[in-house]
Parts: sequence; C-alpha cells; structure tokens
Amino acid sequence: MKKKTRKILRISIILSVIILLGVTLWFNLTFDTKALQVGDESIDFQLETLNGDSIQLSDINSEKGVILNFWGTWCKPCREEMPDMNRIYNEGHEDYEIIAVNVSEDEQQINQFLSSSCELYPLGV
Repeated sequence: MKKKTRKILRISIILSVIILLGVTLWFNLTFDTKALQVGDESIDFQLETLNGDSIQLSDINSEKGVILNFWGTWCKPCREEMPDMNRIYNEGHEDYEIIAVNVSEDEQQINQFLSSSCELYPLGV
C-alpha cells in the first residue's frame, strides 16, 4: 500500500510541475511585450495636483516634451533627485514640462516631504 501511495504522490508532483511549466511557457510566449519606444504616442491620462487642480497630458503643449517621474518619500534615489528636478523646473525651460507623480502616499506625507526638502516642487499627485 505504501508503494502505491508513493507512486501516486510522485506522479501527482511530476504532473503538477509539467502543468506549471506549460502554463508559464504559454504566458511567456503569448504575452505581447512590445515596449514603448522614443517617439511613440503616449497614453492620455489625467491627474489631480496637490492644490486640487487637475492636469491632463493632452492639455500640455504638443510642442513640449514631458518628463514623467514617479516618486515616493520612502525612495532614497527619489529624495536625492528631487532637488535637482526642482532646480531644473524653476530655471524655466520651455522645451519640456516636468510632472512628478506620487500615487502611494497621502497628502500629509507628501507635503511634509516637500516642505522639508525644497521650497517649490513641480506638480505632484
């Protein structure tokens, strides 16, 4: 009886592994992984700014480029790059617009970070 139980268990494990490998291969081979390239049209989106206004990507002058930066107060590289982004934003470059997006933290955390790091930041959500 023990040999029969072991045999059934081994066959079940082998079949499970084969099925999982098959599903993994199927998803990897059929999934469309086309990445965006420079010059591709972006998806139009709308965000709410910290002051309650809304901004939509299509409202930005089509002649300008957009620097879209996702950031968090917990992210060390984000904290290090924000003063530079703020400086560049305040220099008033007319070739591009900077949009800094924070989607995971509440307004109090964001405002605390902004007030302790820089005087004025670009748009954030």
